[in-house]
Amino acid sequence: MKVWKKLEKFCPVSEQDPKPCLSGLKIESKILPDVKTTFLASQNTWGIFYGVIYKIVTEKGGTIIDSEIRITKGKRVQKRLFFLIKCKNKHEFWKRKDDLNQGQWCPHPDCRFMSIEEHQKEIEHIVIEKGGTIIKGEKRLGGKKQDKVKKFFEIECEKNHIWWVEKGNLKPSKYNTNGSWCPICANRIASIGNLIHIIIEYFTLVYLKKKNCSVFYEKSINDKSIDTIPDLQILNDKHFKIFISKNKYLKALFFNINIILIDFTITSNLQNIIEKCYREYQCEDRFLIIVLLREEKGFTTQYVQKIINDDKGLNKKKTIIVFNLEDYIKFLNFNKLTEWEKKIEKKILIYIRLANKAINSDKAYKELSYSAQYYKKKYCLF
Repeated sequence: MKVWKKLEKFCPVSEQDPKPCLSGLKIESKILPDVKTTFLASQNTWGIFYGVIYKIVTEKGGTIIDSEIRITKGKRVQKRLFFLIKCKNKHEFWKRKDDLNQGQWCPHPDCRFMSIEEHQKEIEHIVIEKGGTIIKGEKRLGGKKQDKVKKFFEIECEKNHIWWVEKGNLKPSKYNTNGSWCPICANRIASIGNLIHIIIEYFTLVYLKKKNCSVFYEKSINDKSIDTIPDLQILNDKHFKIFISKNKYLKALFFNINIILIDFTITSNLQNIIEKCYREYQCEDRFLIIVLLREEKGFTTQYVQKIINDDKGLNKKKTIIVFNLEDYIKFLNFNKLTEWEKKIEKKILIYIRLANKAINSDKAYKELSYSAQYYKKKYCLF
């Protein structure tokens, strides 16, 4: 069931300043009487959205006529921003903000069937920026009724891997800030993630055990029907409280928390990280720490934390925090007074650098694989 809210028409914009001034939202909903307090958007947020869409539309020779928010009530109540567009051929159509971001345009047959060369020009800059080349493109029928024309391109990445990809998937989106790319390279990154988290787990176990903390690896958490396995579990017992006693921030963070869960990731795919949160590791007395072992342009701890905090369907968001490597080192609280602490910190940093190097180096990948196998055999000590 859809509930519609009407966004007041934007003030006229100029070419110098495409960002409009918004006066607010009109609520036209009798079905959801409390929708106003729940979904009232800020002027700045919608202004940013409008500025981005304005640029996309004008580049294609179109104009924005109107806009509105549509709210879908299902498992989760979600708001979607739609724009009424007039293309250069004077066809009017509604399109969702995210669809416009991904390159969708006028559905009229006169506009819909652009040549494959025209579609290729729209994505050439993305492919070139990533060091790839477009070999060829073709149109294919898709959708449930095989009535949608989809544009596919054969791409070669800088590692000489060749694959086919749909045009829209190459473009950045909310949950994949860099857009999709070579699946062979992506599988390599996933493999590197599996290898490096074995090593980081091992050194964390060694370090916290020496501090008399109760820590476990790959141990299942059972909560009613939920069966999840984080990388590490730490009991917030008296030894761990002594361990963090000098850190006021951590003491406040873990107040009334019984278990701290740690999950390492090297991926830059936001959807994979959000899925971790929906496994419900976190609850009233469990705290989840997600450690990003790699940050990229536009993909930072601040960005990921904001997406998590803004997700209206996610429970217990206050018990989730995202760390980068520097934050995790601070969390471990190396005081560097002893040689063994210095050695462990140094080892962690060396292997993280090796993991990042292994993305492009076969030699580094083999070395990382050998090290992971070596430390996995030593898990029996715990």
